[in-house]
Amino acid sequence: MIAATAIQNEFQQNAVIETWEKALCDLARNATVKDWLGRVYDVHETWDRNASLNVEIHDRIWLETYGSAIAEKENGPSNIKKETELYDTVTSLKKGDRIIFSGEFISSKGDYKRGCVTERSLTRSGAIREPEFIFRFDRIEAIRRNPRP
Repeated sequence: MIAATAIQNEFQQNAVIETWEKALCDLARNATVKDWLGRVYDVHETWDRNASLNVEIHDRIWLETYGSAIAEKENGPSNIKKETELYDTVTSLKKGDRIIFSGEFISSKGDYKRGCVTERSLTRSGAIREPEFIFRFDRIEAIRRNPRP
């Protein structure tokens, strides 16, 4: 298989994308993760006063909530609901904070790639080079550094 950074034409890109999309469908079969590490990239309040979270798990690979109640109506909830313990944890985070988290990848319920992990990049090349996976967080713990004595 060709590395994403070595793609030289559209045919090579499409071959990589087909392999990538199959892997996303395979991932959906066991989409739950426990105690993964990440770094907060963005946290903000949604229009309906819930929390939206974007976590970088590797260089230019993100797990994020929908950030939109409209998208949640079609595909199920991922934003962090207000008045929950998880919401209290998320609202105390800031960009750059390191976290340990658990949760599950959201499977697409739309006609395109039904049952596969949802990746929401606007372009096919973005899906390979900087993937953004929709994720439902169910546990988050900030990694706090102990002050030096």
